[in-house]
Amino acid sequence: MESKTSGNILIKGGGMVGLLAACALLKSGFSVCVEEKNPISEISEIKEDYDLRVSSITPVSVKIFQSLGVWDEIQKNRISPFEQIKVWEDHPENALIFDGKKIGENPLGYIIENRVIKQALWNCVIKNIEKNITSSTLIIAADGAGSETRQQAGIECEVKNYHQQGLVAHIETSKPHQKIACQRFLSTGPLGFLPLSDPHRCSIVWSQQDDLAKTLLSIPDIEFNSALQDAFGSELGELRVISPRLAFPLRMQSAKKYVQPGLALIGDAAHTIHPLAGVGVNMGFLDAMVLAHILKTARLEKRNIGGLETLRKYERARKSENLLMQKMIDTFTVPVLRHTGLKLTEKFQMLNHFFMSWMSHHGEENSFV
Repeated sequence: MESKTSGNILIKGGGMVGLLAACALLKSGFSVCVEEKNPISEISEIKEDYDLRVSSITPVSVKIFQSLGVWDEIQKNRISPFEQIKVWEDHPENALIFDGKKIGENPLGYIIENRVIKQALWNCVIKNIEKNITSSTLIIAADGAGSETRQQAGIECEVKNYHQQGLVAHIETSKPHQKIACQRFLSTGPLGFLPLSDPHRCSIVWSQQDDLAKTLLSIPDIEFNSALQDAFGSELGELRVISPRLAFPLRMQSAKKYVQPGLALIGDAAHTIHPLAGVGVNMGFLDAMVLAHILKTARLEKRNIGGLETLRKYERARKSENLLMQKMIDTFTVPVLRHTGLKLTEKFQMLNHFFMSWMSHHGEENSFV
């Protein structure tokens, strides 16, 4: 079953990035068609239980939501602001703390359930559905890391397989999280705690080697709780899993080309990143907004929106930025380089300030936000 709106731009994929692109393009006056294998109109309503899939949303992405008129709707549901990011290796007493107040950005970001974002974006898109489908001038691939659209176009990817799984679950903590996101670096991979709206609940992303991840998925809750406690320590008190556990493969992937005549890749179809900093979906949102801005400008200048000259402007604007972020995050997944980086950041507060500024203000130079 497919959900569609019609027009001269066809978006393959109705996830968060694809729907955001559709919303932006529709608001710019384009006629758009969205194709999604799962029926978008049947996005589940917000339920009592938290969605296992959550995203860390930066202030820049919030400004994007505001510009599209969907932030008010998102805010009506559960959103979880966080004010600090606490990072450590051996002991939390030696943690490096990124504090949003130091750069005038409080909160530093929000943890939001994916279905909340999708529902708000879908409500934005559904208002502009048309009955008739016309031929498309441009196809936008937003169909994920395994993009069929990208493969059919013959675009290859550079891939680094971490041979790890990212295990996600929701955890109850005996101590309140105090709106602090925590990241502990372990020899087997990073373990992140993302604060939810309940002060005693966090979403975790635990990077583990493939075989260990399979074990952690299969053991009883009581054994999992013990393993998690040993890995994270007592920073948040006693830990107890309160949800199912899921895992996904971790790899860094970058399409060798983002565009070709009549086609543009955005989001995970163009690039994937280690979930270390939780910035992946924000990169995709920026892809969508930059592309929408470039297409709007091309139409005003009466240029072909599917032409290679137009689309390469998008590729130049986003590919180098995404590669820089991928390399930065990849460096922090290597123990020796990560340790050096943390020491440097701790020693030179200017670098600390720069990193936080990048997280909170990156992309503001673009006129769309």
